Amino acid sequence: MIKKILNELKKNGDFSSKTISRNLGMPKEIVDDMKDRLIKMGYLEKKECNENMCKGCSCGCSSRELNKSSEWIITEKGEKIINRGK
Repeated sequence: MIKKILNELKKNGDFSSKTISRNLGMPKEIVDDMKDRLIKMGYLEKKECNENMCKGCSCGCSSRELNKSSEWIITEKGEKIINRGK
């Protein structure tokens, strides 16, 4: 199931639990739980917007007020799981 979710995240780039749930035909609660596990296991990482990111950022926020955006990243460890068995 971990590999299925990682593949879905990589394929569509949509980290919404609702979308993943619909695409994989599994309950949203299970997807939410699996995403939490993926983070704890080091396969998935969430990067919050902060002032240190502003130099290369194109999200349009000013230095006084940061966007509430976050970026989800499949880690190198996660990529190894995706590529295993290809």
